[in-house]
Amino acid sequence: MSEWKETEIYLRVPINWNEHFLGEIGSFKNGLNFNKTAFEKGIPIINVTHLHKGKYASIQNLEELRSEAVKNIERYSLKRDDILFARSSVKLEGKQVRLQWLENCH
Repeated sequence: MSEWKETEIYLRVPINWNEHFLGEIGSFKNGLNFNKTAFEKGIPIINVTHLHKGKYASIQNLEELRSEAVKNIERYSLKRDDILFARSSVKLEGKQVRLQWLENCH
């Protein structure tokens, strides 16, 4: 049986959990917006519609962008274990998912 403690943020968590603000353990950056002329064969992208299918971002049927439409691609390329948040959602609680890594991801 686990022992529990009360924290400032959550009412009850396992006693061995530590509490941190997300900014202490990672960084935030907004995604990019594109107009319809940017979409054609090129760099696969994950958008908000891919975040509503479970605990991992869906990587099926990704749209692609012309590579010249993406400035500073290294800054916005996803890395292993990135956590993606939707800034808005049709659900009250919002949505966050972890990136399911594939070896051929950029």
